Amino acid sequence: MVETPNRLWCFDFHTSLLPFFNWLPDELAFAYSRFSEREHFKDNFRVSNPPHMKEFLRKGRGVSYHEFDLAIGTHEVFSSFSTYYGYRHTLLRSVRARRFKSILKSFRPDLHDGWFEPSLDVLMRKP
Repeated sequence: MVETPNRLWCFDFHTSLLPFFNWLPDELAFAYSRFSEREHFKDNFRVSNPPHMKEFLRKGRGVSYHEFDLAIGTHEVFSSFSTYYGYRHTLLRSVRARRFKSILKSFRPDLHDGWFEPSLDVLMRKP
């Protein structure tokens, strides 16, 4: 089971609560993190507390299916949070979020639906 922010998603609902956070290079995301509304996240990177890129990177930046392809090669996703909850899960999303997911899915319709959620909650196995 994997649960982490999806780097392909335009807003990080999981870690920083910032738009486009996961799309930025590490150094820029590090500087941008001070604008986060999540106090316990940005407190680690305030000027009074010497900022350290190493600690920032340990917090994680999310992943996408690309990293799984590179790290473990062939794998099969057989379930996800969105699959488990089905249409009820979709109804909770805004129209904008559903459209964005649809755009992402249009690039790789062969991939499991779980790869296109804001957070990756997927169950996978190696064939």
